[in-house]
Amino acid sequence: LSSKFKTIAKSANEDNITEILSIFRKSLSLPYDESSSAAILGLSTQPKRLNSPELINMVIYKKSVSWFHSIDILRVIKSFQIVNVHTLNLIYEFLVSGNVKLSEESIETIKSLTNSENSEMIENFFSQKVDLFDYSIFERILTTLVSISDKSSNKSYLNFLSKILLEEIDLHKDNVPALSLIFNFLANRDLSFVKDSSLVRPCKIAIALCEAYLAAIYGDTNEAESNYNISNGNNENGKN
Repeated sequence: LSSKFKTIAKSANEDNITEILSIFRKSLSLPYDESSSAAILGLSTQPKRLNSPELINMVIYKKSVSWFHSIDILRVIKSFQIVNVHTLNLIYEFLVSGNVKLSEESIETIKSLTNSENSEMIENFFSQKVDLFDYSIFERILTTLVSISDKSSNKSYLNFLSKILLEEIDLHKDNVPALSLIFNFLANRDLSFVKDSSLVRPCKIAIALCEAYLAAIYGDTNEAESNYNISNGNNENGKN
């Protein structure tokens, strides 16, 4: 079926466009199944030939019934480069759904949609979704922001979030995955606005984390643990 709809989509031209749109409209109006999925795939392969707002809306405004359906919706959003409040909310919903494949596809879609002109809008949207009390959401959002950081038109735009995360480092000093996420995010931002004195502690923890990681790679787990504990003020004398 998917090959059939791809062929139909590719054959669209000025003479037969009305007939072809009717074929797609019929399939897309049905409940989500193998046929409508094939139609969505066919539609997404020809964004120039089948640039129909009606068909696009039939896909992106239909409630998802499965993660397969959600991925099909992402295909259309990605293919037609649709960036608005509705599509960003959809992508966020898919991103934090708990389905690994769907989450990964959501991040890839955001990467494809982001450019220098809309980066601030997209970064602002996702930065507002950061949840410091839900690690799963925290991880997904920071991973997304890092993935589009190279397309950011203003590395200082998320200074407020950078400041919050710098303050969070001490709170997460015993949570290596969280620290890694935070440092990965900060490494892609402009921190020139931060006072040097405020960076001393985070830098010490970052260096200790790297030393512990390298020590662990080379098999000296005792040294790795010792280095990291000392950096966190967890030495035997309780000194910072």
